[in-house]
Amino acid sequence: GPPPSKARDLTLALLVLAAATTVVVATEFIVVGLLPVLMRDLAISATEGGYLVAAFALSASLLGPPLTLAASWMSSRRVLIGTLLLFAAADLAAVLWPTFPMLLAVRIVQGAALPVFVGVGAATISRLSPPENRGRSLALANTGFVLGVVFALPAGVALAEGGQWAPSFVALA
Repeated sequence: GPPPSKARDLTLALLVLAAATTVVVATEFIVVGLLPVLMRDLAISATEGGYLVAAFALSASLLGPPLTLAASWMSSRRVLIGTLLLFAAADLAAVLWPTFPMLLAVRIVQGAALPVFVGVGAATISRLSPPENRGRSLALANTGFVLGVVFALPAGVALAEGGQWAPSFVALA
């Protein structure tokens, strides 16, 4: 197997990446559960609320690939930290300036950043993992996806029932 220091680095990277992925994926999906409260507080229609979901997905699919390619030339550590800081700053911006245009912009920025984070994270895990353990390591890192999806929607619904959306954005930041 790998030397102890490499194994320790891989374990730490897996834990950090899984936790960060949980937050990033939760950021993507929590809006679905929060839509009723967002529509009320921002005085927007159901169609406009749907744009908040669609903007993230479209941005991820259209802007994510070229940004991921551009990020492949940068330090993995800087890209991962930078995308997480971007997610946090965008969540806080949505709370500080709670308007539909701001939230739409936040969703577009975060959507574009998601594939960058996921792609660079997966490449980092592959690089740190011995070849015979790469599949297992990637599967462990991707537990963050499952946790993010499983917890985000119910959390969004629970927070919406409480009548507030801003605390979820602050928590995710």
